[in-house]
Amino acid sequence: MSYNSTEDLTWKDFYKAIAAERFDGAPEPYRFGSYQIYKADSDKQQYQVNMFVNATSATSVPFFAQYMYEAILKNVNSEIKFKTKTVPFPVFYYFETKSAVGQSLDYAVTVSIALALIPCVIIAYIIKEREM
Repeated sequence: MSYNSTEDLTWKDFYKAIAAERFDGAPEPYRFGSYQIYKADSDKQQYQVNMFVNATSATSVPFFAQYMYEAILKNVNSEIKFKTKTVPFPVFYYFETKSAVGQSLDYAVTVSIALALIPCVIIAYIIKEREM
């Protein structure tokens, strides 16, 4: 059975076929993912799609969604042109402030430990001086 065949496959059969195909040929590059269009109505332009993606890649889900949207829209109008940019999302201000708070907390703990050791050193010096 091949996932490129025209026979009807359940999603479990499709997943098993994809897993079996992974071991055919060279193991690298590791598969980014695959699609399964399990319902398609070209008259109403309605599609239902399963995406099997490599979850270890942070960009696989948005890329695969974009590729599927592009394929569906090109099916409607082949003149459509797409330009996809792969730019990471900016760091949210909330997370930047949380990071700054965490860094200042680390600094405060370090300084407080250092200042707590000063009386210990003074007391040790006084005790040593009295023993003499």
